Amino acid sequence: MARFATFGLMGVLVLAGCRKATPEPADSPNFGSIVVAADESFRPLVDAEAQVFMALYPGTHLETRYMAEDAAIRELLDGTARLAVVARAWSIGEAEELQAQQITPRAVTIAKDAVAIILHPSNPDSMLTMEDLRRVVEGQLVRWSDVSDLNGAGDIALVFDQDRSSNLNFILSKFGLSSLEGVRVYATRSNAEVIDYVASHPEALGIIGAAWISDLDDPGQQAFISQVRVAALSTGSDGQSGGWYKPYQDHLALDRYPLVRDVVILSREARIGLGTGFIAHVASERGQRIILKSGLLPVTMPERDIVTKDTF
Repeated sequence: MARFATFGLMGVLVLAGCRKATPEPADSPNFGSIVVAADESFRPLVDAEAQVFMALYPGTHLETRYMAEDAAIRELLDGTARLAVVARAWSIGEAEELQAQQITPRAVTIAKDAVAIILHPSNPDSMLTMEDLRRVVEGQLVRWSDVSDLNGAGDIALVFDQDRSSNLNFILSKFGLSSLEGVRVYATRSNAEVIDYVASHPEALGIIGAAWISDLDDPGQQAFISQVRVAALSTGSDGQSGGWYKPYQDHLALDRYPLVRDVVILSREARIGLGTGFIAHVASERGQRIILKSGLLPVTMPERDIVTKDTF
């Protein structure tokens, strides 16, 4: 009987030891640390959402890394990052690569953004038709005088943030191109550097994410806008039938600005962890209000209650 009791006690200890050896999840929806890779175009928005999220949940840490869109998705596929904030959904090949890792790819659209065209303040052509823009990126219009007889800014210099960024990928996709061969193109390292380049080069045509110039309450963004001119675009061939629109919130909401795109969070999270918690925050009313305040268009418009009185 004593031997049986000893064996039973040893069995309990072994089982307890096995339970302790089972690894606990490193994070939960409101605790832990993960890496979020994001296209650099969305830095203002991702910074704002991450800062509020970490303030609400002090036990969390989001390590945000900014890079070109293709690089952000590559980090996600390789497992370096848990989430990626980009301007498109998964490609078929990317989804299959993740499924081969026995992970179900997820994509959540959180906002509507736009690609903005910026020009030097001295450039007289502050309004461009989509046909003009198409011919510029295809290399058919190489001098500003090709756009307008009165424009003496010289050869057009097309300026992007980074190779394979969401801005470049979107423009290539919009006009059905695989590259910008034959076009005078300059690549910088960030949207801010594109703004700086355009501000000092009268011949430049810069392409940036609207998130860098959409927040009218942000002093830094207002300083950016004061250095350049935001071009108005038209889908009409003559600029009359289509009207002229800039990448601002009301024109996004009314679907008038022609270079609108989605902001998407891609996830490789195989369970309910911190990535899921952050996505839930961004999709919540609080997170959508941050998007609304930033000047972009939330996918779920926050409610606003208005109380009226019959008497005063």
